[in-house]
Amino acid sequence: MAHKPVTQASVERSPALSAIEQLGRLIQAGTPVARVTRAAQGIASRWRATADADTAREWITTLHADLVCGAVDAEK
Repeated sequence: MAHKPVTQASVERSPALSAIEQLGRLIQAGTPVARVTRAAQGIASRWRATADADTAREWITTLHADLVCGAVDAEK
């Protein structure tokens, strides 16, 4: 799998924003809920393993809030 070149814009992107976009693509493709859930759990696990506790908690909280807002919007 080819890697995308790292640009200034990608360096400044929040991990939570990247994650919500990744999960959003899965959801839009009609991926089963269980698979999307596993993807979200994998993202959170990587964050806990690679970032300090406060940073990981902040990213996970942001991701959760975005997912909740998206779910509420989808129900309208």
